[in-house]
Amino acid sequence: MSGLSRLRSLWRNVIHRKRVERDLDDELRSVFEALVNEHIQAGIRPEEARRAATVQLGRIDSIKTQLREERSGAGLESLWHDVRFGARMLRRSPLFTFTAVLSLAIGIGANTTMFSLVNALLLRDLPVADPQQLVEFWRTTQFGAGTAFSYPAYEKLRDENSAFTGVLAMSKSTVAGAGVSGQSAGRFVSGNFFEVLGLTPRAGRLLSAHDDRPDAPEGSAVAVISNRLWQREFGSAVDAIGKSIRVEGIPFTIVGIAPPAFDDLVVGRSADFFIPMWSEPLLRRDS
Repeated sequence: MSGLSRLRSLWRNVIHRKRVERDLDDELRSVFEALVNEHIQAGIRPEEARRAATVQLGRIDSIKTQLREERSGAGLESLWHDVRFGARMLRRSPLFTFTAVLSLAIGIGANTTMFSLVNALLLRDLPVADPQQLVEFWRTTQFGAGTAFSYPAYEKLRDENSAFTGVLAMSKSTVAGAGVSGQSAGRFVSGNFFEVLGLTPRAGRLLSAHDDRPDAPEGSAVAVISNRLWQREFGSAVDAIGKSIRVEGIPFTIVGIAPPAFDDLVVGRSADFFIPMWSEPLLRRDS
């Protein structure tokens, strides 16, 4: 059967179901009567002829049920009957209906939340060049593992590294900043942060080793802002580069916009701006 013929059959069986039922009854009745006539013509009494035709053809109700199950649209019809039956049952028991709907809502909400969490923490790759090659260093002391490195220790690892393509540093805690429309949160990162991650700017430039040094001239503090903050604070205007944001009262000149997909290196969190690691003593001194 061609696709068009199937569609026609589906339309007829679903939309004109009563007419199809009548046609089916008429056809089965004609077949049954034809068999009865054959037996009568063969010399069998009418009562015996009808009994023989029933045995030969089978029960009409069973045949109709089988034909209904095999015709196009039978699944839709069965689904519609199930939906109507379920609706009637729910309408008769409003308390049960409320409990069922509430249970479904809680279950769907919990599953959605769990999937979002698992997707963010386990399934989704970080939007960097080679996320599978990223590793994290922690310092182990007599008090246990998980202690962060000092910046001089990071510099030693970076300069003496011979196993990795690059070593970067970032703060786990965020620093507060004030923009045009409200508060924002950012991170201290090393000058090679974006370079090691293989990222390219949306606009302007990203931080470099030149920006992250203790002898940087006064007033030369720079920042890279996220694409989200760029849209929110500056309406995606190109002239945002060169303007400044204030971080704990100190102005940082915006030199670039981070890639659109990159929010942070900490999975499940987001940062609005990134400033050089060596600016932390400057902020703490003025706070």
